Amino acid sequence: MRWSFALVGFALASSGYSQTLKSLVTFTCKAARASEVLKSLGAQAHLSLLSTPEMGNEVIVVSATNVQVEDLLNRIATATSGSWKQEGQSYRLIANSMLRRQEDKKEITDRAVAIRKLIETRVAEERKQQEALAKRLAIEAANQKATKNIDKTKTDPKLPPIPQTTQTAGDMPSGAEESAITHLLLGIDASVLAQLGPKDRIVFSTNPTRRQRQLGSDATGIINNFILTHNSEVSRIPAESLDTDSGDGSEAQIAAEREMMKLRNSTIGEVAKALLAVKRSGGSNFVFEEAELRLYDAKGKVVFSGSSSLSLDPRTLSDVPVEYQAKVAPVVPSKETPIEFSDESNALIKAFSGMETGILNFNLPPKVHKALFRPDLNDPLSFIQTDALLALAKSLSKPIVADIPDDWDGGTGGAGPLGMGKAGLKLESVVKNIKEGSILCSVPDSQFLVLKPTHPTKSRQIRTDRVALASLMRAVEEKGIPSLDDLSQFAVNSPDPMENGIGFTYLICFVPGGGTESINGLTNWDMLRFFGYTSPDSRLALANGTRISFSNLNAGQRDALENMTYGSQSLLSIDDGKITPDDGLPEWYRNVTSGMMATDFRQEPTEVCPDGLPSDGFFDIRLSSETFASPQSKDDKPMFAMLSILGPDEMSLFRLMRESKDSSAQMNNFLPLFTNFKLGQRTNMAFTFHLASQTCVKQTLRDHRMPAGSPAIAENNFPSDFQKAIAKKLDFLKKSPMGGAMSGGPVIHP
Repeated sequence: MRWSFALVGFALASSGYSQTLKSLVTFTCKAARASEVLKSLGAQAHLSLLSTPEMGNEVIVVSATNVQVEDLLNRIATATSGSWKQEGQSYRLIANSMLRRQEDKKEITDRAVAIRKLIETRVAEERKQQEALAKRLAIEAANQKATKNIDKTKTDPKLPPIPQTTQTAGDMPSGAEESAITHLLLGIDASVLAQLGPKDRIVFSTNPTRRQRQLGSDATGIINNFILTHNSEVSRIPAESLDTDSGDGSEAQIAAEREMMKLRNSTIGEVAKALLAVKRSGGSNFVFEEAELRLYDAKGKVVFSGSSSLSLDPRTLSDVPVEYQAKVAPVVPSKETPIEFSDESNALIKAFSGMETGILNFNLPPKVHKALFRPDLNDPLSFIQTDALLALAKSLSKPIVADIPDDWDGGTGGAGPLGMGKAGLKLESVVKNIKEGSILCSVPDSQFLVLKPTHPTKSRQIRTDRVALASLMRAVEEKGIPSLDDLSQFAVNSPDPMENGIGFTYLICFVPGGGTESINGLTNWDMLRFFGYTSPDSRLALANGTRISFSNLNAGQRDALENMTYGSQSLLSIDDGKITPDDGLPEWYRNVTSGMMATDFRQEPTEVCPDGLPSDGFFDIRLSSETFASPQSKDDKPMFAMLSILGPDEMSLFRLMRESKDSSAQMNNFLPLFTNFKLGQRTNMAFTFHLASQTCVKQTLRDHRMPAGSPAIAENNFPSDFQKAIAKKLDFLKKSPMGGAMSGGPVIHP
């Protein structure tokens, strides 16, 4: 992957570029899309500088004084993994396809090395534990033989302690199923696992279907040994301890919890098939959410299911590539060098700091509010991140060219892309962050400070489309609460916000209903994309009760449904046609307490749909509507978006917490206290995608509508139907274990 600035410069020279490239230029710009930066730089350097659409979306910071135009352009190409192409009198920044292929390959190779190392470490830790335990048991047996009347309440000082693992609890194979999963993973090619993208899922099997892969040759022996160990362990568990009743939820859920405990703690009989499903969560480039071992009997019933977490921190990967080694010189003046932030950055820091003290609205100056809500003109990275990088370049007395990833927090230690609450950030923290190189690192250069993403492929995949984000923010400004159409169009044009800092921060802070509604959890991003790709005619047909065949899906819809069916967030439902009565559970409570474990093969997509989405599948929707309340701040400042939409579920929970006898004064200070609300109506769209007989995918979307000029009213003036809906949810909560714990009284099962 080694390549130098000289090669890029030679490409320009061979194109016969004019003497203008040798002239000196002084140019500074905050973080902005490369297309805009090149337009401004070209005007100043008297050149026509263009970019491809792909390269134009890179977000770069440039600051240089009296440098040759050619040198500056070469560094821009380096930071963006690009190269220059002359087109007449213009120069266009294009992707360096050879370099990017090398970068792609290296990211996969690095992940594969890290995955293999993690699995081998787990095996070594397990062996170490087993050897220490065997030694201890041998000494205990010898002591018991030598001393007939041994006092079992005392610890023999001669017994060696069992060494503690150096891994985190989530990574340690402490149970029999985790040990089995570890050894099964050892037999799988790490490069296959390394190619999993965010939210991908891959299934290995002892008898694979066309959408599964073969488990390793040792799989049968590993699984048989696990079954023997598991059966031996559960045979010693008292039967009465298996009949647990947490009382957490409806009777159906309590029964499901009992069944799950029984399944996990019962002996395993004959097994016809074993699956190992490995899935990678969103939100991080190098994290496996879990690897699940599932055993089936001959009838397709799950006889055991257990999982193990597998986390790979980016910092545990192999060293930062030689090409991108962080060699930023240490700051000389002081160990605590303050960063001179702009007024806009300081205003953001102050606004987000208020959230840490329970303030639920953003006190943003009008100028900053306007800038923040136009991310196409004022890039979200042009505040904290830009100030930090310009301060670093100034301390080094070097010109700077930096391509900033959307998930780089500016060295604030995970505070978010807008620097939530990080007043007093020091320059040394930025230097340390870049030297670690987990997200942003420096390219060796004696003249410039050149920074680029450590993982360029990932950086390009998670980049939020600034124009699409600006359109969404315009809808927020105009409507207060954007419609489902607004959100779905943003989803079509941007990656899942859980994959990056920019999109996620904007949605949870400034966009009511932006992928999450208060405490009801995250909206499935693929479902939003599916709706965005659905034509107006199809939406009307669905609303009129028409079923739409999978054969009529367009490419965007099919891709989104594939992800929902086979991806890491997949959970197929068994629909036997019976109507489940409303049990009164708040939706967030149902999500928390419901069992998420598959019970038979119909809930495994690679089993029930081994050939892909069925051509005879179809989907339909069920519509309902309800009132929601939107809290209004006293000073008309933007509210924290996650608390801008409150339905009966959320209102009932807040009432329960306020009425709780155990609610301390300190807790009450942090509970949201809303005085006035505006009321709107939302349409709930319950989608059902029918994959096979009794097997489906279920997703729900909500379309919020706030009438223009809606008056603000007090809570006690809510309409009677809304009050009744809140009271119904509150009554359930009071009778639930949560309500009993808060009131200090007994739990009354609903």
